[in-house]
Amino acid sequence: MPNVSHLLTIATLATGLGVDRSLDAVRGAQHMLELHTWSEIVRIENTAPRSRYPRVLPALIFQLDSVLWFYTPTDGTQSLSLYRNHADADKVNLGPLLAAIDKGFTRWEVLPRGVGPPPAGTRLPNG
Repeated sequence: MPNVSHLLTIATLATGLGVDRSLDAVRGAQHMLELHTWSEIVRIENTAPRSRYPRVLPALIFQLDSVLWFYTPTDGTQSLSLYRNHADADKVNLGPLLAAIDKGFTRWEVLPRGVGPPPAGTRLPNG
């Protein structure tokens, strides 16, 4: 007879409960913008003991006009640049801009571009 915890694990995997779809959502946002503007996906480690953001989160950074923007499924989109016409300099020095959003954003890395469109049916939370 199967163990109850094994059945719960299988049911969770089968229904997708507990699966973090944040990266899929961020890739979906990038896919919508990729023909129109510069963008990159970053993986951010949040070291803050208390924060509205998870410990690890993907985010999309993209440029519209002369400003960089920051999208996460947690909060949606907000300005990343502090000044207009400063986007090129901001792209090479993201650290202080990320820390201005949350003091815990102390480590980050650019993720390689995904191949092809995001999975079908990917929802864009707070998009």
